[in-house]
Amino acid sequence: MMSDLSSEQSANKEAKKRQLSLAERGLTEIDLTHAAKIPASGCPRRYCWWWISALFEWNLSPNEGCTLLQAKKPPGYKYGDVPCCRSEPSSSFDHFEPREPFIEADGIDASRWLQYRAEKDAGA
Repeated sequence: MMSDLSSEQSANKEAKKRQLSLAERGLTEIDLTHAAKIPASGCPRRYCWWWISALFEWNLSPNEGCTLLQAKKPPGYKYGDVPCCRSEPSSSFDHFEPREPFIEADGIDASRWLQYRAEKDAGA
């Protein structure tokens, strides 16, 4: 039992060493504060796989930073030619695809964006 606890503590220390700092991820505390305020219907930017980069790119509008319409999609991807409602408010489709590694690394709660997507999907 003691060796299991010791092994787990050692593994946790190693995992923490592998985590990148904010600066190494190209982020600041201000970025995370701003990101935490993105509304449920807003574009989560770096937390969506369709976002143009691994950064927030606050200088870009959601429409400018969303790559959904230009990106190659897997076969059978539904509505890939319809813009995301987060970048084009007149659209009824929500294409938010959570970028889990970034969400987890930043310690962000993505439930508001996921709930919004589920509600949009239910109404579509």
